[in-house]
Amino acid sequence: MIGRFQTILLTICAATFISSWAFGQDAKQQQQILDKLQELGKIAQNTLDRLEIENLMGVYSLQNKGSVKPGDPDFRETIAEKAQGVCYGQDSTYLYGDAARKAMHGLNDPTLGKPGTLKVHLVSTGHIQIAEDGQTAKAAFYSPGFLTEVGTDGKPKSAWDYKRYGVDFIKENGKWRIWHLAEYTDFVTPPNVSWTEKVSIPNTTIKYQPWSLETGAQNKLKVPTPYRTFSETFSYCPAEGSKK
Repeated sequence: MIGRFQTILLTICAATFISSWAFGQDAKQQQQILDKLQELGKIAQNTLDRLEIENLMGVYSLQNKGSVKPGDPDFRETIAEKAQGVCYGQDSTYLYGDAARKAMHGLNDPTLGKPGTLKVHLVSTGHIQIAEDGQTAKAAFYSPGFLTEVGTDGKPKSAWDYKRYGVDFIKENGKWRIWHLAEYTDFVTPPNVSWTEKVSIPNTTIKYQPWSLETGAQNKLKVPTPYRTFSETFSYCPAEGSKK
């Protein structure tokens, strides 16, 4: 984090020095200097965009699993409100529009805010690519997590829940927002059971997904690569109505 702030500061200082020095140069040199200033400006903006996206995913993770919902005093919006095609996917199941927004806010979770529940999903190993046009971004994250639910029998049930996130972001009113978010499950298993064993977690909404070499979720998540504009890259969610 400190390194990125240092990059921005050095970029600003270099730009100030170069622009002052440029006045004493000929036209060709001035153009070269202006091109360099533009390049430095892009580097600074790219760094700021990455920091904002990292913060956005941190807020999303804390709110979504911490039962903070729209209307709460400390709620911060993380989901695109105006963009078309907002999508939320869990493995091979996708929701769109308002249904997707509701799911990403956790509002369709029957355990939301229920006493005795605990849902934690960390966001780590972020790989972020900002589009050249600066209007969208793509990222892949790993998300180790753990869950606790009180079953219908009144007993607490716990599980490890390890996932991968593929996220498309879009800028709305100058702010980054989550546009498409797809979760890919590696495994969900009780803490005392190996993820290679098939077990059940009864009386809860926790769904167990076994790990295997044939169906490992690591084969489902594409890593983002540099791109110019969103129409020239892939989406982490299929278009609504398309074959999934």
